[in-house]
Amino acid sequence: MFPRGYSWSCQNCAPGFFMLPEEQRSTFITVYADAFRLAQEGRITQGYVILDLGLDHAEQERRRGSFWAEEVVGLYREALRGYVDRFGYPELWPVPDSESTLAVLARAVLAGRALL
Repeated sequence: MFPRGYSWSCQNCAPGFFMLPEEQRSTFITVYADAFRLAQEGRITQGYVILDLGLDHAEQERRRGSFWAEEVVGLYREALRGYVDRFGYPELWPVPDSESTLAVLARAVLAGRALL
């Protein structure tokens, strides 16, 4: 699931991670893996963008009162910090090719891991 040389470990996760619905845990781990895979392929901005979209979605759910959202917001913030530490802050201008970014998101949607 994870690109060679990248992994995600929950050794420092708050106990609340394990209380999350399976769909939320699975979606986060998949988005995390996809972001790091994209970075490994040289598409650092696209990886950052999908992590940021995941954070936006979690923040929207927190505002709606979803019980799991606060924990997921923290996971995405931590993932973004780690991503920037490892790859640097991406150059967001020019915006990445929208077709390829949308293709990444479309694959997530078709696989049942919709972010939006």
